Amino acid sequence: MTWQQNGTALIGTIVIEGAPCLSAGAVTGKLRGSLITFGVVSGQAEVNYAGTFSDDTMSGSYATNCGNAEGEWTAAKTG
Repeated sequence: MTWQQNGTALIGTIVIEGAPCLSAGAVTGKLRGSLITFGVVSGQAEVNYAGTFSDDTMSGSYATNCGNAEGEWTAAKTG
């Protein structure tokens, strides 16, 4: 995932591995304190993420209409 932050708004791109309906797309989101929400849509497939961030790491849960999957995610800042 790569994004730019403008105030509390996030916009960028994401690559998703292992999902049968979605492999990449545009991502938009919002920051509120230590809370983060973002989503990606490609065609009719949609993935919604929610979680928290601290320093260079984030984690939370996701849900998608692609096979009605849901689970946990983690991410760390690189570079």
